[in-house]
Amino acid sequence: MIITQTIEMFIAAYRELNARMIFWLAIVLNLVAVAMFATIGNNSEGLTILHWTIEFQMLSTTWFTPAQFYLLVFYNVGIAIWLTWIATILALVSTSTIFPDMVIPGSVETLVSKPISRWRLFLTRYLTGMLFVLVQVSILAFGCWLVIGIRGSSWQPTIFLSIPIVLAFFSYLFCVCALIGVITRSTIASLLLTILFWFLLFCVNITEASLQMIRVNRDLTVESLVLELEEYREKDPDDQRADRIESLEDELAERRESQETWHLVTDIAFTVKTVLPKTDETIELLERDLVPDELIFRSRDDDENEEMYTSDRVNRRQIQRRMVEERRGRSVGWILGTSFAFEAVILLIAMGLFARRDY
Repeated sequence: MIITQTIEMFIAAYRELNARMIFWLAIVLNLVAVAMFATIGNNSEGLTILHWTIEFQMLSTTWFTPAQFYLLVFYNVGIAIWLTWIATILALVSTSTIFPDMVIPGSVETLVSKPISRWRLFLTRYLTGMLFVLVQVSILAFGCWLVIGIRGSSWQPTIFLSIPIVLAFFSYLFCVCALIGVITRSTIASLLLTILFWFLLFCVNITEASLQMIRVNRDLTVESLVLELEEYREKDPDDQRADRIESLEDELAERRESQETWHLVTDIAFTVKTVLPKTDETIELLERDLVPDELIFRSRDDDENEEMYTSDRVNRRQIQRRMVEERRGRSVGWILGTSFAFEAVILLIAMGLFARRDY
């Protein structure tokens, strides 16, 4: 009986959702994105679009095999831009009406009068909104999987990891949208405040990454000084070397003091980030499986004489490599566990308000 009721409510809510034009618009846009993905490729000269060739050696088969090229485009454009920005905004616009419409006078009385718990009613509506994203991501993932398999001659099952990963990403935002919808009963408020929360997460990510870059710069500088100091100490001593050793020791002491300060600052930023959803790191989980390290750094190492120094001892490529290593070293448990814990708390608050409110 309980299962039958839940299925019926789920189907009814889904029909209500896909009756809206934006649902089908999102499907059409995803199909167009897959079609555009199929029109591009690479050859020995560079980028190809249908039968045209654009000479660009950094995208040619000299640098990337067709399979590697398609995987990079799928992640950097299909996932990092299309699904996590454009498709997410479309999904929020479409699903932001679910909870305000559920609690408006006239609708809520009918729903709560049914022999079903409010907690189950809330969760059913929540899962309906998640289904919207599931359909969109599945279409794009399956279409791109076919394109990469046919045109890149590489059938990559890891592409389907994008489905649960993007679902997790969207759920971090949708739980906030649900809470605001229950509190305000306003579609506009729930949409705008959710986007504001998303912008807050973006600012936290940018701030934490910037502080991490400064701290990594300090770490690499100290490591460079330690190595140089050891080299001087291993050589035969003379007055000139003794002066240089003393100078390096003074500089090292100063740099270590700065290093400790920046470690403290980044630890604080990391703690703040821990209690919030990890939108960036969640999407980057897909990069770990799709894009090998050598592909990430290949384009950055093409010109060893390029002046990209951020200090007199450390260049930007070294910092980027260390940052990628550190970010990839962050555990899945920390990324998803703390994010889902945040989501669970928000959903419990929203369900509690919905269950206790007198309608």
